[in-house]
Amino acid sequence: MTEEDLNKYVKYVNNPSDKLINSINIFINSSKSSLKEIFIKELQKYLTDDAVEYKRDIDINYENVIDILVEQNIDLEQTIEYFLGYSYSGNKSNNIYLTFADEMEDFVSDLSIDIIYDFIKDFFKNKFNIELSNNELEYISSGSYVFCKLQVYLEPNFLDAMSLAEFLNIDKMKLKDIKKWNFK
Repeated sequence: MTEEDLNKYVKYVNNPSDKLINSINIFINSSKSSLKEIFIKELQKYLTDDAVEYKRDIDINYENVIDILVEQNIDLEQTIEYFLGYSYSGNKSNNIYLTFADEMEDFVSDLSIDIIYDFIKDFFKNKFNIELSNNELEYISSGSYVFCKLQVYLEPNFLDAMSLAEFLNIDKMKLKDIKKWNFK
């Protein structure tokens, strides 16, 4: 494929039509079960038998009130929603303690990129009867704002673990059920 052809496709992706946006959301919905499996497998990595979480607590002494984190075994009775939003991993970024949702941010971002790559390959094959090589796909994506633009239109918002868990209808599940989840 020539560079001129590739630039034509870059322009096409840079100006996503409602049809393109609708198509990617249909693609995502059709991938829901595989996304659920991928997400649960990632979540299970945090649920080892010796894993701990940190919860916020307040230490009151004579001088002041101190916000502290208290280490405890992961409570498997809590929901995914609560675990992601209110349990801390103990790690810090810029002196701010990270929740497990924060810890999963890179995973969710990489997952959204993989989905968009798969969608674009599938879409170009069906729309233009073109099999994009990885190099061509990389050229199209680097020459456009495809990921930024399409991520905005994605249902769910693939920028955070909480939204993805909600989309997959697992946000209310308890961690004990996730920990023992087996895939066929």
